[in-house]
Amino acid sequence: MGLKTVYSEPTALQLLEGNGDKVRGYAAGINALTVDGSHRLRDENSNLKQTLAEWARNRQEMAQIRKELEEIKQQ
Repeated sequence: MGLKTVYSEPTALQLLEGNGDKVRGYAAGINALTVDGSHRLRDENSNLKQTLAEWARNRQEMAQIRKELEEIKQQ
């Protein structure tokens, strides 16, 4: 049989991104391996924008619920 059944040869994409299970690719370590903080700041900025968008959606939903509640109270 040889060693071909024991060892796997990952593709370039699997090395870069990982296989989705417990194995992480090179791209997962970029923040830890770079001295320049711009990549970390870019990720943090993206996360903050997502959080802000979620808060805005929640605020709109709360306003709609309050409006509906006031209409129910008036009836």
